[in-house]
Amino acid sequence: MRSLKYKVVVCPSCNNVQVIVAKKNFKCKFCGFKTEVANLRIFFSTNNASEAGIVARNLKFKLKR
Repeated sequence: MRSLKYKVVVCPSCNNVQVIVAKKNFKCKFCGFKTEVANLRIFFSTNNASEAGIVARNLKFKLKR
């Protein structure tokens, strides 16, 4: 079974929501934190980039409240 391309994650260091395409390693584009994707909580995954962006924006809005 193939994994889905786009994943919505939250950086455990700075709590910024991001859409990533990485399969093994993750580097936060905001703070530079590095870890393996397996160590992250994946909130949503899909093969559609625009759908992943919508989910990321909604999650970011909910977390900022």
